[in-house]
Amino acid sequence: MRRILSMLCVVVCAAVGGLLVRGSAADAVADRAHKLHFSSIMLDTHDDTTQRFFSKSFDLGKRNPDGHIDIPRMREGGMNAIFFSIWIDGRIMGPPAVQKALDQIDAVHEMCASSRRIWCLPGPQQRCAALMRKGKLRR
Repeated sequence: MRRILSMLCVVVCAAVGGLLVRGSAADAVADRAHKLHFSSIMLDTHDDTTQRFFSKSFDLGKRNPDGHIDIPRMREGGMNAIFFSIWIDGRIMGPPAVQKALDQIDAVHEMCASSRRIWCLPGPQQRCAALMRKGKLRR
């Protein structure tokens, strides 16, 4: 009976040890992934927040109780570049649709102009390096 209990103890200890070793390997991968993520340019290539710029209660600079994008969340998640999409309801057509699109584009420009220390409107790809040097895009 002692022999069986001793063997059982060895098997349990080996199993727990194996789990601990695997946990350490997973932690190392998680650490590497975290470092990679926060040392890269993280870019959201399609964000539908632009329509919210027209709401008086929405402030992109503060954590909002709803939605997914605001500056605090972007900083916490390491996102340092974003494309604000311009979206018009498909039921709106012709000149009213064009005007709504232009209004959204203007809202993005105004938001960038009012918060130059946070936002910029990059142009050609060559400007990204310059923007990073100025701290507008962070790795």
